[in-house]
This record gives sequence, C-alpha cells and structure tokens, in this order.
Amino acid sequence: MKIMLLAFEVEGFPLLELAKMLKEEGHDPVMVHCDLYAVTRQRGEQLMARYEREGISYRNLKQPYQQLHNTTDYKVDWNYLRDFEKRECHSKGIEQLRLTHEMFGHNFRYPRYRTASNEQLYFWMELMIRWCEAQWDDIKPDLIFTLERNYFVKNVFHQMSIARKTRMLTLVISRVRSGVYFSEIFGLGSSPAFRQALEKKVPGESAKEFIDHFIHNNSFSTYDGSLTEIMAKAEKYKAGPVLKELRRRWGVIYRNKQIRFNPHGENYMTGIPKLLYRHALRNAVNQIHFGRSRERVFRRGLPDKPFLYFPLHTLPESSALTLSNEYYEDDLIRYISKELPAGTCIVVKENPLMIGDRPSSYYRRLTEIPNVYLIDPLASSKEILAACAGVSGLSGTALLEGTILGKPAHCFGLPEFIDIVPFRGYEQFPDFVRHCFGEDTPLPKALPVEKYIQYMLDESIHVNWREMLYGQGSEQQKSDVRLVGERLLHLMTLGSLDDHP
Repeated sequence: MKIMLLAFEVEGFPLLELAKMLKEEGHDPVMVHCDLYAVTRQRGEQLMARYEREGISYRNLKQPYQQLHNTTDYKVDWNYLRDFEKRECHSKGIEQLRLTHEMFGHNFRYPRYRTASNEQLYFWMELMIRWCEAQWDDIKPDLIFTLERNYFVKNVFHQMSIARKTRMLTLVISRVRSGVYFSEIFGLGSSPAFRQALEKKVPGESAKEFIDHFIHNNSFSTYDGSLTEIMAKAEKYKAGPVLKELRRRWGVIYRNKQIRFNPHGENYMTGIPKLLYRHALRNAVNQIHFGRSRERVFRRGLPDKPFLYFPLHTLPESSALTLSNEYYEDDLIRYISKELPAGTCIVVKENPLMIGDRPSSYYRRLTEIPNVYLIDPLASSKEILAACAGVSGLSGTALLEGTILGKPAHCFGLPEFIDIVPFRGYEQFPDFVRHCFGEDTPLPKALPVEKYIQYMLDESIHVNWREMLYGQGSEQQKSDVRLVGERLLHLMTLGSLDDHP
C-alpha cells in the first residue's frame, strides 16, 4: 500500500520510525514535509539526511520555496485558485485555508514573519497548493497518515482527501490525560463511528474517579500536555528572568547560520536577523510591561454580576486555526458582548502562553467594551469555570472542563468532543445565553460527559507525546511509535473506521 506520511517539523522523527516499520511490513511509505523545516533549520537538513540513509523516500517544500524567492513578480493565478477551491475544497475555502497557516495570520508575531505584499502571500499559497497537487498526483496515495492537525499543508491535503475519496487517518491528542486516538475526519468534530461508540460506552468507576478528582483538585487539569502551569507564575515576568530568556533567544538566533547568512534578503519564512532580534526584544518588553502593569490592566477578582467565560487560545494552535473557521477572537468577544442581557458581562482570560506576543493595545481595545471583564491571565481557569453561568469558545479544553463541572458550554468550532457540547455555532448562541441566564430554554441533546471520559480512558493509546516527538532514538520513542504503528496496521486491515466502530 502506498502511504503518504505528513510531517510538520519534529514530527518527522517519529514518522521516520513509523515509515521503517511500515516498510518492513511490505508497504511503500513516502514522507511529505508540510513546512520549511528542511529549508530553514539545520536540524531539518539532518532529518532529510537520515531519510536518505534509511532509504525512505521524502518530499519537502524546497523547490517552491526557492521559486518564491527567485522572483519579484508575484502574479497570482486566481483562476487556478478558484478552480482548486471548486474542485477540492469541501469544508474550508481558500481564505479559510489561509487562516490555518501558522504564519499567514501573523498571530501578533509581526515583524518576525511578514510578506512584502499581499500578492506575495497569495503567490506563496498558490505555489504550496500546486506543490500539494503535484505530490498527490506523483505519489498516488492509497492512505494518508499524520500526527495532529497543524497546519496549512495538512489542511490542504485533508480537503483533497475528501474530494478524491482517499482515506486519511490522523493521530489526535486526547484532552483526557496523555492519550492519543485515531480520527477518520482529521479530528474535526465526531465521525458517525465515533459517535456510535460513545453512545454504546457505559461509564465505569475510572471515569467517575477522573471526574471526581478533577472537581476536587484545583491543580488538576484534564490535559496533561499543557504548559500553562509553567507559564502562569508571576515571578516569570520580572525583569531578571525575562532578560535572561531574551539573552538565550538572541543566542539561538545568532547560532542559526541559515538565518545569519540568509541569501534571500527580505525572507518571509526564515526570518531576517534584525527582525528576529527586534521581535524577541519586543516580546521581552511586553512581558516586563505585563508584570508591572498587571494590576492596572487586568482584574484580579471575579465580577459581582452573572457572567459568561470566554478563554483565549494560544496562537498558532490547531484549536484556533484548524478546528474552527473563526479565527479572530476579538471579533467574537464583540459579538458576545452585544448579545448579553442587561446586568451581565463576559469574562475574558488571556492564555498565559500568549503573554508578550500580543501588544498592550490589544487588551486596551477589549477593555473599551463596557461589559467585557478582562481578568488576570494568571488566575485559575477552574475557579472561573466554577463561578460562571456558562463557557463559550472556539474549541478549547475549557469547554470540556466546564462540561465536567456541569456548566452549559457553547463552541464556535468543531472540537473532537463536540458530542458532549450542547450549544454550537452562531445559530444556537442566543439559546445558550437564555439558558445560562435563567430563561426557560431547553438544553439541546448532548451525550453525558462521563461517556466521553470513559471512552478516552479505555480506547486511546497512552504514549509520552513529548518523548515521542523529541526523544530521538530513545527506547520510549521506539516503544510509543510501535504502539501507534501496530494500531495503524490493524486499522488498515479493517478499512474505514465508520465501518468498524
């Protein structure tokens, strides 16, 4: 079987081990890198060399990248893009695909990443989409497999897999402990098979113990992989630690020779040294400013009126870029603020991982909305959830945690646990508000959260995700890849997951 393995950055290391395993089983794996790791990172070049030593076929974006920088005449073939949109795009159009890219939206990281013009941006999109089609037509995959859902190129291949009726399996990180599971639909919501399996699942003691532990332990999160606890320390934003981190980041930039001796000048992807240094400095200044002005800009306690909770996401991440066609959270905050009844408000909490990336003006604009309550980013999300009337967001873990705590939840995106979220999208938001604030509005049918928790505890594969990505050559990585590979080979013999829940 011809298997296309899609890798983003360090995902190539565990996928190389998987490719070797698949090759031993008689399959023909091809590595396809979905980013510029091979072009802009020395470590990426080393990875490509390993593919060659192991005899694994691979593709990367080097050729279209060189084409981008060998021209200054960015003539976009809009007829081609419109034709691709018509032929291949099923759930995301060209502009929505653009927002799945980790750099195209800037994500408040300007001037680290930038284009010379909008024409250059769309020209680069066109080159990448053409490259995706060329790889597909050349490889002719029988199956596509990838880890997680980041970012643009994977989303393009997912749209193509739907249009071309080719099976695509995605290994998705569960929000329950450290499990991973296979999704037939790129982890976008629930497939019929997944929903059917959830309905059949009978919650046992392990789910009840998990939920009870979450409710009564303030330091316990459903998602083991979060770095929020590490970031959410006030001491981190004092001048000393911030300047120490700045020095480290400048050292990393200086030691990257591909950036220092960049032959392309105004280079969008690798970054120009002066812009990278400036970005790191700006980030440090913003963090120090946050540490000093935290009490002036953000509220420390909870509001004395009923409120909805709206936590912000890290950018870029798949919850914001892939699991939702809504990208601009400040627009959603404005929408929610005007839909609230009198005497209520919306509590907005920044993700600690974004402190320093967003400028102070972003928060200032939010506080200009009278019924927006901007709470301290280092406040406990669980305490806010316990006190809120309901929680809304794109697709984040707070929606799952709110549901565990018995709070009404509403999503604008398509989280993989959507079956336990009763309210969805703009259409059901007014009913969500009425239900939260005491009006006699029936709760839409949703599966009990206990079923989802039990399913994830029972059915997901328990691996050390970080070790699997970064533990190159370690026994833990090999063991985890073997577990994933064995499950993948089993699923390949079964056919569609919708035929075998």
